[in-house]
Amino acid sequence: MSMRQEIEQNFAVLETAKETIYQTIADLPQEVLTKKPAADQWSISDLVHHLMLVEQFAMTQFQQTQHQKIKKTWIDRIKFLMSKIALDTGQKITVPVVDVDPLNIPAELPDVQQQWTDVRIEFKARLDSLSDEDLTYCYFSHPYAGNFTCQDGLIFLIKHWTHHQPQWRKLLATTMIEMDTDGKS
Repeated sequence: MSMRQEIEQNFAVLETAKETIYQTIADLPQEVLTKKPAADQWSISDLVHHLMLVEQFAMTQFQQTQHQKIKKTWIDRIKFLMSKIALDTGQKITVPVVDVDPLNIPAELPDVQQQWTDVRIEFKARLDSLSDEDLTYCYFSHPYAGNFTCQDGLIFLIKHWTHHQPQWRKLLATTMIEMDTDGKS
C-alpha cells in the first residue's frame, strides 16, 4: 500500500470516529452533555471539544509549516514511538499545550461540531494538495513526541482518540445510567 493510500485509510478512520461521536451524542440533552463527573473532570462536551482542539492545533501547525521541508530525524522516530506506546498503554497524559484544553477555550457544542467539520475539510484539502514526495516531510510538531509526517500525524490523532475511549465509554455509561434512573423516578 502506498503512503497516500495509508493516509487516505487513516483519514477515513478519523472521519468514522468523528461521525460515530456525532451520532452518539445527537439525542442527548444539553444538561447531560455538559455534566462533569467531578469538578476537575471533563464532561462529554469537554471531551469532544478537546478532540477537536487537538486537530485544530495540528491544522494550524500544518498551515504554518506546509512550505518548509523538514525531514524526520531518528530522534523524531524514537519520540513518536514512545508517544504511541504511552497512548496505547493508557498512561495519563497532562495536556501539554493550553490551546487544546477545552476549559481554557469555552465553546458551545454545536459550534465545536462545526469547527471540527471545517478543520477536517481543510485538513483533507491540504493533504490532497501535497505531492507524494511532500508527504514524507514533517508538518506537525508535538511538545513531547517530536516532528510528525502527515502519516504520523494521522496515526497520532487515531491513537489520541483511542487513548480517550475509556474516558468516553465511562462518561457515556454514567450518562445512560443517570438518564435511566431519572426516567424511572
